[in-house]
Amino acid sequence: MNFGEPPKHEYSPRVMIGNWFEERLKYLKDDKHRIETTYRKNFTGEGTLKSYVPDVIFRRKIWLRNEGIGSELIRQERKHLEGRFITSYDQEFGNRKREGINYLPPLRTWSSRDLCWKPEKSDYPIIGSPTNWGLLEKKREVWKDDRREKWIKAFKSSYQHDYTQKQRLDPL
Repeated sequence: MNFGEPPKHEYSPRVMIGNWFEERLKYLKDDKHRIETTYRKNFTGEGTLKSYVPDVIFRRKIWLRNEGIGSELIRQERKHLEGRFITSYDQEFGNRKREGINYLPPLRTWSSRDLCWKPEKSDYPIIGSPTNWGLLEKKREVWKDDRREKWIKAFKSSYQHDYTQKQRLDPL
């Protein structure tokens, strides 16, 4: 430090002076939060030919680890119940009775662990075939007729209403 020169002040980057906005936009490389990707692990850049060949097995392991458990493994124990849950609307207004495995006790108890009343009806949906009102079958018939009609229209002439068939005269 020279006594003839004015002192240089060091400011914290958090102090908003001068070109603080431009400095804020700068990307600072942070090694603390470095994410390991499959490509960084595969290509080490040692200079040999082997370092540039991707390690497919390692990449697949990382991909599977990041992917998590598949949905087919999560729902495996409930496969026999698939499509057999009844909607809450059907439970409330369809007058479904809770019998057998769907039975809930008449009084609920306070669960201090979960801080709620147990058992809740919404936590245990009624299992069984849903009420079939026949709407799907009716709609399928309408859709089938619409498709047939569109298919027939494709082969009809747009001039068919303008054309009048001539009457044939009997030769006798």
